[in-house]
Amino acid sequence: MINSEHGTTADALRAAGYLFVIVVQGFTIVFTKSRGPQLGLVAGLLVFLALGALLAVRWAARRPHDPRWLPRLKRIIGLALVGLIALASPSWCCSIVPPAR
Repeated sequence: MINSEHGTTADALRAAGYLFVIVVQGFTIVFTKSRGPQLGLVAGLLVFLALGALLAVRWAARRPHDPRWLPRLKRIIGLALVGLIALASPSWCCSIVPPAR
């Protein structure tokens, strides 16, 4: 799917489903102010990051002579860590919706 230029309808539907799930989880985190959905999202992101790192290492092993892979890998890992730090911060969730009275 990543290497092909044209996706299929099934690819588009799968991506729409994933987007729907992440949006619903975001709303759940914001409006319930519960730690459970946050922990689930962080755990899912960690698995996604681990699989992405595994694929990046395999991709880099096939291209040992290509000098462009290291800056790209550093950028991806840096952005993933910034995202995880932002999600782990407790103040971002509570500042969006004021507490109920």
